[in-house]
Amino acid sequence: NEVCSSNDESYIDNNGDSPDWIELYNNTDTAIPLDGYYISDNLDYSYKWRMPNVIIGAGEFLIIIADGQDNADELRTSFKLAKLGEEVTLKSPDKELVDHMIIPQLKSDISYGRVNGNIEYLTPSPLASNNVADIQIRLDIPTPTIAGGIYQNNIILDFTSLGEVHYKFNNRSKKDEYIYSGESITLTETTVICYWADADGYLDSPIQCETYFIDVDHSLPLLSVVGDSIDLFSFEEGLFEFGPNAEEEWPHWGANFWNDDEKPVHFQYYVEGKIVYEEDAALQIHGGRESRTSPMRSFRMVANQYADQRFEYPFYGSKPDLQAVKKIVVRNASGDFNAAHLRDGFLSKLATTHRLDIDALGYEPVICYLNGSYFGVMGLREKADEYFINQNYGLDLNTFSVVDVDTAVVHGSSSDFVEMHDFIWGSDMTDNSNFEKAETLLDINSFIDYFIMELGLNNKAWPQHNIRFWKSDTEGGKWRYIMYDMDIAMYRWPWTKYNQDLLGLKMVEYLDTNKHVNILKSLMDNKSFRQQYSNRHQDLFNTLLGEIQFAKELDKMVNILDPEMHRQFETYPGTYYDWINYYIDRMHIYIQERPYYARLFMDEYFQLGGEAGITITSSHPDDTNISLNSLDEITLPFQGYYFQDIPIELSATSNNSDLVFDHWKIEGGGITSYSYRNQDEFSVNDGDKIKAIFVTKKENSLIQKVIIHGNDLLYTVDLINDAKATVNIYSSNGSKVYQQKNSTLSPGQNVLYLPELAAGYYIFNIANDNFDQSYPITIVQ
Repeated sequence: NEVCSSNDESYIDNNGDSPDWIELYNNTDTAIPLDGYYISDNLDYSYKWRMPNVIIGAGEFLIIIADGQDNADELRTSFKLAKLGEEVTLKSPDKELVDHMIIPQLKSDISYGRVNGNIEYLTPSPLASNNVADIQIRLDIPTPTIAGGIYQNNIILDFTSLGEVHYKFNNRSKKDEYIYSGESITLTETTVICYWADADGYLDSPIQCETYFIDVDHSLPLLSVVGDSIDLFSFEEGLFEFGPNAEEEWPHWGANFWNDDEKPVHFQYYVEGKIVYEEDAALQIHGGRESRTSPMRSFRMVANQYADQRFEYPFYGSKPDLQAVKKIVVRNASGDFNAAHLRDGFLSKLATTHRLDIDALGYEPVICYLNGSYFGVMGLREKADEYFINQNYGLDLNTFSVVDVDTAVVHGSSSDFVEMHDFIWGSDMTDNSNFEKAETLLDINSFIDYFIMELGLNNKAWPQHNIRFWKSDTEGGKWRYIMYDMDIAMYRWPWTKYNQDLLGLKMVEYLDTNKHVNILKSLMDNKSFRQQYSNRHQDLFNTLLGEIQFAKELDKMVNILDPEMHRQFETYPGTYYDWINYYIDRMHIYIQERPYYARLFMDEYFQLGGEAGITITSSHPDDTNISLNSLDEITLPFQGYYFQDIPIELSATSNNSDLVFDHWKIEGGGITSYSYRNQDEFSVNDGDKIKAIFVTKKENSLIQKVIIHGNDLLYTVDLINDAKATVNIYSSNGSKVYQQKNSTLSPGQNVLYLPELAAGYYIFNIANDNFDQSYPITIVQ
């Protein structure tokens, strides 16, 4: 009914203190027992404080003290209310949301409550009705004559307001402000102005901050963040500073930037020169030692008590369906800072853009300004926590678990993961029944893509660090991994060079103590998994991670960052020359050399029979769709490497209605062989050439082709959709020797397992109400 989050004198408790308070009102004609109700200051975690066995009578008020003491007998909650803005939720014992109120920043001894169906600023009235006479009027925000934006020339600015306009430059603080006198304000350089209205007898307007970019030329989106300069940059407590307690030795424990405090800020986001989103947020310094000790520190912004529950904007181009996020990490590239300055973001964007079966963090490069000053080239990222799962999968926060490294719980529980590991590691995976159970616990396809990226790209800090995984608690939920922190991969350091065998190292380094390595070791004992993993490894290194496509993808990202990197290196250590000619060049060297070493290390450790360089073509390449293992459609002619002891899977169809598949022709080692199945499995040798042969479809013939292949009869039919028919086989004297009723015929090739028939001449027939066609066949013993 009423909340006071900044109380000096409006309510005094039994101890003579003036805590923040929440007032409940029972507007029914029945007393309500509150035992089992929950009050919280976070809708996402709405079970923070359980109410005791207390009854609120009909038409009665009840004060709950929000001082963080967690004393049920005295109705004191486990949380405090934030003066700068907060929310309060009330849930019933059956977990239904009873009420929810967003409380803005309040002046001392001003409350926020309900009057005549509206929510208003009030003169506090604890344990009493809220009246119209208690309403406090809040001034509107002043209106500038020119809105914030990007300008080439100086800005002359004035304000209109019902109250006195107060303002600050590059500082979101109400201390030592200027007062607008009516004389125009001239801006000659990029500036943030924070302003508000004040008048006797009224509440101050909300504070608004506008960024005026003057004479700047940026190709990337712009992120302008402004906060109280004391909170962010003062020596004593500024989050971005070393401060008085920093140790001299790296990583400078005790420095202000190791503080996890939240500070209120406002940010604006510009895309193609136009503001597309702005919001208040809570700012925290983000990251580990490399990130926090960088001169351009990473930080994150959280939507909580200073804003709505989510930042509602699609920040990540490779995730167009992600329309709202809880947290925005503004990242400095961490261990790749001012080196290539893109590794982790680039690889995340690669995975999401090309739809690898991996949970990867969104990435969008931006230019960041802090309190009106250029800060640098940074990356907007997601945070790999419970909100990442919540916002990407739409799962309720109470319905899944997120685990870190081994069994460190980020959210939920790690017990299911431990059980899965113990089963897979302790079971014989050559037994397909055990492997089938493993498939119900672990997302196999995602696991394979994730391990190929981590091992194939030499992310050596993994899996002892930088590894998180999650599972839904709902029926059928499987463990999946989250790819993040790839900053030292791909030749960032000599120990992640292209010829470093990370696979061999990780498989022996931990002596069976690393759960994730154990899972891979055990699964590779299973024949089908071994084939799937090996082929997917080569599918990726022949295409997306291959010398040509991977280099093109890197060039795209470099070209996006390139116009902005000169100023980045003017501001921070390093040079543009080294960036483009050393660090980026090293990544290109890695891309060119790694495919050979990646398959070499796979073959050496798992004994896959040696490499097989193959070529795949078609008699009609422009009209042919060929899928290879996990690749839905390959570009012809296709050249790539696979393993001689691991069969590959091929499927061929035509997008030309006049063509029908005839056979595969396989040439290699002086031998030519054939396969008549349009979808088949092949063992390959080095130098093999595989060609899909298509022929022109027969006019006015339903049955296009019939081939006897072993015990299989392969027949191709000219249909647009599936059809039901009876399949018959007649002997040469006309007697029926085989019949299969209600058989489903699919467009293209179909397979019939032949009964035992004597050698001789037969008639193959298919018939239903719409057709009746026959085809001669000869069976040879």
